Formats: sequence, C-alpha cells, structure tokens
Amino acid sequence: MSLLCPERSSRLWPTGVALLAFGTTAASADDLYFQPRMDVQVSVNSNRDLVSSGPTTASEGYYANFGGTLNYLTPDSTVIFRPQVGYEDYPRVGEKDSLAIADLYSDHRTERSDFLVTGQFDRRSTYGSELADATFNTVNPLQPTAPDTGRINVNDTRTLGTLSPNYTYDLTKRLSWALGGVFQDADYSGPGSNGYVPFTYYVESTALGWAATPRLDAKITAFGTQESAKNGTGSVNGGGVTLGFDYKWSTQFTTHVEILGERDNADTRIPTPVSETSTSGGATVVTTWKGEISSLMFVAGRTFTPSGAGGKYSLDQVHVEYNRDLAPRWKLIAAGIYDRYTPVASAIPASEYTYVNVEVSVKWLWTPTWYVSTGAQYLFNKLGPPLGSASNDMLYVQFGYLGLSR
Repeated sequence: MSLLCPERSSRLWPTGVALLAFGTTAASADDLYFQPRMDVQVSVNSNRDLVSSGPTTASEGYYANFGGTLNYLTPDSTVIFRPQVGYEDYPRVGEKDSLAIADLYSDHRTERSDFLVTGQFDRRSTYGSELADATFNTVNPLQPTAPDTGRINVNDTRTLGTLSPNYTYDLTKRLSWALGGVFQDADYSGPGSNGYVPFTYYVESTALGWAATPRLDAKITAFGTQESAKNGTGSVNGGGVTLGFDYKWSTQFTTHVEILGERDNADTRIPTPVSETSTSGGATVVTTWKGEISSLMFVAGRTFTPSGAGGKYSLDQVHVEYNRDLAPRWKLIAAGIYDRYTPVASAIPASEYTYVNVEVSVKWLWTPTWYVSTGAQYLFNKLGPPLGSASNDMLYVQFGYLGLSR
C-alpha cells in the first residue's frame, strides 16, 4: 500500500495538505480561469545518461514546455486540471523525446458527503519518469504510488496512467465512512524497454474516520491490492490495515502520522514458478507548514508500492521541499528526495535499488508574469549488480511565463 493512499478522506487529509502547502483556496463564488505557462531551459550535465562504468559524456540539454492550469472554484467544488506538452534534446548522448503530462484534482462537496478524484497521465522519457522530481507535484503533492525504477535508457519512454477516486460520507458530526481506490497502468517503449516490467495495479479500500477534537482526526482503513505484470512474469496480491492521525497545530501547521501493516503473496512465473508470502509494517509522517514568506513540506517513512522493476517493493523515503520569498521579486526553492526500494519477497527476481535527487534554484520575476530562474541539481542512483552506481551534476538556466492567478 502506498504512503499516499487515496482512501484518506478529503475531509481529513489530502485537501488540507494541498491547500496549506501550495496556497490554493476555495472560492466564495463561481470562478473559472486558465493560467497559461511556458518554460524554456538550457542545461549542462556531467553524466546525463548515468553511465555507471567506463567513460562518461558531458552534455548540454535543451528543453521546452507549454501548458497551463485550468481552475474551477465554487463554494462546494474545487477542480484543477493542468495539461502540459514538451520536448527535450540532449544531442551529445543522442536523446530526443517529447512529453505529455496532465494532472487532475477534482473535489465536490455536499452537506454530508465528499467525492474526490485525483489522477495523472504521464508520458515522458525514462530520465524524467524513473527518477522522481526533487520538488512536490503542485496539483497533487502526495501521489498514491511511486513506481520509479531508478533506471534510465536513452530514448526509452514510460507511459503511466493513474486514477484515484474517493467517496466520503459523514455518518454523524464526528464519524465518517469512506470508499476509495487506485487504478494504475504502466507501459514502456523504446530500444531498451525490455529492461522494464509493464504492470497494472489496483487498490480497493474502506475506512472509518473519527473527528476526535477540532484539531485531531483519526482513521482506520482496510485495503486490498493487486499488482500484475503485463508480460506474464508474475503478480503480487496483498492486503492490510492502516491507522492514521491528523493534527492541526494551527491554520499554518499540520502533521499526519500513519502506521501500516500489510501481508503480500508474491507469485513469480518466469524464470521459475515460485510463490512466497510476506508480512511487513511501516510508518510515515507528513508535515506541512506555511508562513507569510516561506513554506515547508516534509515526508518520511516506509510504505509499499509497485515498480516498473517488477513486483512490489517496500519504499523507505525522505522527501522535503522548502520555498522562501527572498524579496518581492526573488524566490528560493530547495528540495530533495531519497528513495530506497526493497522487494517485499525473495520470490520477486529483482534487487534493492536507491536514488537521490537534490535541487536548489533561485527565481527572479522581472514582471508579474515573466521570470528567469537558475539552479543546480545532483542525481545519484545505485542499482543492483551488474549495473552499479552513477551520478550526474546539472546546472541550468530557465526562462518562463506564468499567467496570474485570482
């Protein structure tokens, strides 16, 4: 089960995190508007294709991205849809690829119920898809899974579709009941795509939430999961229970703690049929804070996720992002993520792998909508034998346009 499971009630969890961390607010009247966005980036890289042995190739990179955010806000609904398309070119390593990404957040409320749907379509090169961004997604900061493999191949592409519906009904003023799920499909294409395992993944869950005090909410969730390799190599079926607590220290500061127990049955068909059952546990903490000129979001703990490396994995993660307005036109963004994946059972024919992504940038607004930013990024991955470890240092300059919000 993922750290970021969708069965968490939007009354108790995801909406508050998104609004606190990134500043979206509900409207007092119907409000529909579109914020266009454009980014053009030039970068230099020390080891763009993450070669782990032998000579490495320094490479310049060119990237362009066009899209925007459609916002529909009413007293009872919040809909955010962010489509974007882009193109990247790294001539020295021979990589050229296009990307298409769309993020969805849709929350509809009545007096006693709430229907939340989050989703994402993500088609891009494995360099972007298989190494998680250091910064959080601004539409859905907490994703339901983390299927990244840490492996990249030049001109290989991953296409990932995710849909996470959740329905919550208030049985009483304090007691709520929820049904939720995750539906995910991953495919790979390109000359090295046989090094990945395409899969489908499903989660079904039901939960009871209790508003203990105006500041403290608690929830217990029972869930079942199914991961199936689309190439027929195996599957992992599981289920478990989570116990979660949300505490609102103030309107600017919240903490979520979750304890998780899960039992999985892994069946491997290729190269040799093997079946194994394992029982595992985990715990996570998520903290968000938003001040007048700065904000912080922090996630740490152990959870469970499918992966394009094949099968299901325990994920030990630390993810943090800090934003600060240095001056009216200057902004600092510092973010980092550490992920370590371990197969949940020895029957899964895969090795443990780790990656780190750290990024620091400074943005200057030369007008209310046009900006320039410059930054540095460090990437490190460590894969199982015989691949080994590799790293990349990147410096970049980015020019962009972002329409005004309301």
